[in-house]
Amino acid sequence: HSNVYFCFFLQEKSLRIDTMKTTFIKIFKRHPVFQLDENSTFEHKLSAIFLTTGFLMPIFGFITNAIFQYSFMLNFPNLLAACMILFLPIIFTNKIVTITKVELYIVGFIYFPFLYFTNNAYLGAVPIYFIMIIVYFSFYLKGKELLFTVVSLSLYYSGLFIFAYNVPNSYIPYSDKLTGLIDYIIALTFMTIVVGILGAMTYKGYRNERAVTLSLLDKLKIKNKELETLTNTDHLTNIFNRRYFMEKIDMLIKEQTNDFYVLMIDIDDFKDVNDKYGHLFGDEVLRLIAESLSDCIRQYDTLARYGGEEFSVLITNSTKESCLHIAERMRKNVNDLKFRYDLTVTISIGVSQYTPNASSKDVLDNADKNLYTAKDQGKNQVVC
Repeated sequence: HSNVYFCFFLQEKSLRIDTMKTTFIKIFKRHPVFQLDENSTFEHKLSAIFLTTGFLMPIFGFITNAIFQYSFMLNFPNLLAACMILFLPIIFTNKIVTITKVELYIVGFIYFPFLYFTNNAYLGAVPIYFIMIIVYFSFYLKGKELLFTVVSLSLYYSGLFIFAYNVPNSYIPYSDKLTGLIDYIIALTFMTIVVGILGAMTYKGYRNERAVTLSLLDKLKIKNKELETLTNTDHLTNIFNRRYFMEKIDMLIKEQTNDFYVLMIDIDDFKDVNDKYGHLFGDEVLRLIAESLSDCIRQYDTLARYGGEEFSVLITNSTKESCLHIAERMRKNVNDLKFRYDLTVTISIGVSQYTPNASSKDVLDNADKNLYTAKDQGKNQVVC
C-alpha cells in the first residue's frame, strides 16, 4: 500500500509541476518581448529592445559582482532592477509604452546613479550607460517633455561627476584592473547593441516611409494625370473638349505664336440623322467622324469636339497650303465613310489664320464665318 501511495504522490507532484510550468509559460508569454512580430509598432519594438537589454544588463552585473565577491546589499539593486523590468510589463500588459517610460525614468535617475557610485564613478564604465539612456529618451519623448528630461539628466549627471570629483570617498573604486576591464567590455557591448539596433530600426523606418511616400506620390501623379485627362477630354468621342481647345489657343496667343490656323467643322444635316435613326446612332456617327478627323492631323495638332455636331482643329507650324490640304483630306475622308443603313455623311469646314494682335474670339469668329459661307455655298466643302 505504501508503494501505491508513493507512486500516487509522485504522479500528483508531477502533475502539479506540469501545471505550474504551463502557468509560468502562459504568464511569461504575455511579456511584450514574446509578442513582438512584423506588425508591431515602432514603440513596441523600442520597448522590446529596452526590456531585453535592461533585463540582461543587471543580470550580468549581478553575476559579475557575485563572482568578484561584492556584498549582497551592493548587488541587490541589480536583482531588483531585473525583476522590475521583467515583471512590470507582464502585470500591465496593455500599457507597454507607459511602463517603459516609467522604467526609463527609474533606471536613468535611480539605478544608473547607484551603479555610478558603486563602479568607480566617472572613472568607470557607467557614463557610457548615461549616454545610452539619453538616446532612449530621445526616441520615446517629444517636444517639451524631451527637452526637460534631457536637460535634467545632463545637469543631474554633471552634478554627479562634480560631486564624485570633489568627494573621492563617495564612490567605490574597482577592486582590480580585471573588474574594470570586464565592466567596460559589458558597457561597450550593450551600448553597441542598443545604438546599432536603434540606428538600424530608424534607418529601416526611414527607408520604408520614403518608399511609401514615393509610391503615394507616383499614385498621385497618375491620378492627377487621369483627372487632367477626364477634365480635358470629351467623354463621347474621346478627343479634347472645348475647354482644352480654348486654353490651347490662349496659350499660343500668349506665347506669340503667329503661324497657327483654326478649323471649324460642322456635320452637314446632322439633325436629320438624329431624327431619322435616333440619338444612339447619332453618337456612333460622331465617334466615327472623330476617329476619321484624328487620322488626318499631325501629332502636334489639336482636335476637339467644340459642341454638339461641331468640331474644331488647331494646326500649328504649317503654311496655308498645308492647312488647306489637311482640311480637304478631312472632308474627303469623312465623305468616304460608310455607316449603317448605307448612310453617307459630309462635313463643311471654315478655316481661319491667326493674325498678330488678334484675340481668340477674333480668330474663332473668322473661322465660324467661313464655316457658314461653306454651308451657304452648298456644304461639303472647305472655305478659307
